[in-house]
Amino acid sequence: MNEFEIAAYADQASYIRVFTPSNEYTKTYSNEFNQSLSLRPERIWATATGLKKQLARFSTQSRLRIQRKTDFFEGVNAYNPFVGSIDNLNVISASSSMKHLIFFNRTSAIFGCDYAYDVTQSKLLLATGFDGKSKTSHSFNARYTIKKEWSILQSIEKGEKLSFVDYTTGRNYRLNYLTWKPSLVYQPTTTLRLSLDARFSTKQNAVELGGESAKINDIGCAVKYNQTQKGSLQAQFNFIQIDFQGNANSPLGFELLEALKTGKNAIWSVGYQRTISKSLQLAIQYSGRKSQLSPMIHAGGMELKAFF
Repeated sequence: MNEFEIAAYADQASYIRVFTPSNEYTKTYSNEFNQSLSLRPERIWATATGLKKQLARFSTQSRLRIQRKTDFFEGVNAYNPFVGSIDNLNVISASSSMKHLIFFNRTSAIFGCDYAYDVTQSKLLLATGFDGKSKTSHSFNARYTIKKEWSILQSIEKGEKLSFVDYTTGRNYRLNYLTWKPSLVYQPTTTLRLSLDARFSTKQNAVELGGESAKINDIGCAVKYNQTQKGSLQAQFNFIQIDFQGNANSPLGFELLEALKTGKNAIWSVGYQRTISKSLQLAIQYSGRKSQLSPMIHAGGMELKAFF
């Protein structure tokens, strides 16, 4: 079971995974909670002055969805959707998503930024045991328009990824990461967009779970050209340098290396989408990659959609 990972690229997929239902049942207590909340002061204070004008620059958005099943009725806690983590053996299955965002100057064309707190959890009961994953992240995004055609984008994210599996070895980890993504965008018209992108990321597994680490430097460029009511062409190229410490042929190594290899990597893609008629749409996609000491890989595909 620890030899298989979900393929990051189509050419890496050699097997399919099929879940087979069992006639063995487990009695569970279910709990589900859904809630969303948005605050947008600019809708009522758009023309206000003073303190209200400054507060109107801020807005918030919160979404919360929790589904949890346990095999033990814990009194009041059985009704509390916030109790129980994926490493709790009494939690049979779980699926939760919580995201809070705070925006500043959300509607401004010159400058705007936002902060996001995001937590996702999932846990699944299989015939061989539990498979659980969680991710917690804090991110900050900012955009600034230098001129009409030029803009700068900045994104910083810090978080933790946790994997809890009890049916095999080598899949448990607690990964802390920090990622910075700066971008320079040039958009002279509504049909053409050019960008120069970078990504600098560090990842570190907990010492007691192995202490593996990776440092990723990613430099790339992208272009997108749109033809109104006809189609679009987009291309992207990235050069990625990865410094990795650990076992590359492991589930955690696959996660840290992002399905690439230690050292120098290059990935590129070209896609073209064309509207043939009101009911037909053609899409052609080509991608390739080259890793250090590995052969170059090419992959292509074509898709024709018919709308009735």
